[in-house]
Amino acid sequence: KTVKWGKVYRSDNLHSLTDEDLKYMERLNLKSVVDFRSDEERNEEPDRLTPDMTPILLPIKFEPEGVTENLTRDLTFGNLDSSNLLRDFNIILVKEFTEEYREFFRHIVDNGGEPFVLHCTAGKDRAGFAAAITLIALGVSRDVVIEDYMKTNSFTKERIEEILDQIKLMSLYQTDPEVLRPLLGVEQ
Repeated sequence: KTVKWGKVYRSDNLHSLTDEDLKYMERLNLKSVVDFRSDEERNEEPDRLTPDMTPILLPIKFEPEGVTENLTRDLTFGNLDSSNLLRDFNIILVKEFTEEYREFFRHIVDNGGEPFVLHCTAGKDRAGFAAAITLIALGVSRDVVIEDYMKTNSFTKERIEEILDQIKLMSLYQTDPEVLRPLLGVEQ
């Protein structure tokens, strides 16, 4: 019911790592990087990795037709209801991406206990789900899994505020970016 320290790390995008960040990752002895981003996301912002890190590509892309346009329209006109978007996305992860998560578990079993990092763009949805099901598979209690997941909000608070401020500015203060807060953070 415990997880060995220093074996699995969850992160957001790794494209903007500094040289100092890469040295830190080397000190962690990370041998592989599980990347849940789509091919488009990876091509747009490639990971910066050390030569010792093996990328494990398990692309999960889900964007229903028109979602970006609808999100922009609803945000602009104040009609956005984001209450169920992430819940619905998690249901889709379970139903439509079982093969990617099966391969993720296969990597855990086959990598010989070597430390690795798993990530997606924000580190909270695709990677957050992977981290949660890993903890559950290891017998960690539901309460502890939720507590771990909710720490995402603490670690991303500053970045979320920056994004919301950018939205205000870009819309010339005509939109209420607070309706996006649930999409940028995490909820139980």
